Amino acid sequence: MNETLKQMLYRIATSGPVLRVVRPMGLYPTPGSHSRQLLNVLLHKRINCILDVGAHYGEFGSLLRKVGYDGHIFSFEPVSNSFKRLSSCAADDGKWMTFNFALGAADESAEINLYQSDFFSSMLGPSGEAVRFKSHMESRGTETISIRRLDSIFTEITGIVPSPRIFLKMDTQGYDIQVFRGARDALSFIHGLQTELAGIPHYAGQPLMSEAIGEYSAAGFRPVAFFPVNHESDGINVVEWDCILAREDSHANTDRN
Repeated sequence: MNETLKQMLYRIATSGPVLRVVRPMGLYPTPGSHSRQLLNVLLHKRINCILDVGAHYGEFGSLLRKVGYDGHIFSFEPVSNSFKRLSSCAADDGKWMTFNFALGAADESAEINLYQSDFFSSMLGPSGEAVRFKSHMESRGTETISIRRLDSIFTEITGIVPSPRIFLKMDTQGYDIQVFRGARDALSFIHGLQTELAGIPHYAGQPLMSEAIGEYSAAGFRPVAFFPVNHESDGINVVEWDCILAREDSHANTDRN
């Protein structure tokens, strides 16, 4: 979960598919901050539907509600213990739906790796670089989960949203690019992304930052901001980045045809 989201100081109110900003007491997020860039994208792209992939306990959805976003949220969390807390968090919210499966590049069953800290649960095993997170990434075994392509469930999931304009948030511990690859047909409805990029990959098979950006860019999404999630002990080298991207063209689809 991005701590920088907690810097949000204003609320968003939804009026149809268009978002409206209300500035309490004249406050406004600091220019260049994660909050400012994220909400700039939500506003500019008129987002009315958020796909929260790798939802964990529901932290992202809860923060969206706290700042006033009242549009649709669809949260996906495959790990059973985490999903219990997520579903409890969203239980009283009629526009927040939760799903106990992962998104990926294929419709299949698979084993997810469980680690000492469940924030690190991943479809991928640790790389040699994971030693920096040794105490957090000690194995607790695996759990069999279901994986679905976004394309295979898209209409079923988002059918209740008229003219969906989607922001896809991905936080899947090295698996984001697989989520993206399973959403090829749905991409025309997606106007913004948030993804975690590896400065120093600590999962085996995790794409390098340049590889991931190249694939997102080739699909028409332009990076608009980068924010460091954590650093090496030297305080200089960034281990992970959060990246916000926005669709470059004006040809995104809102027609289900």
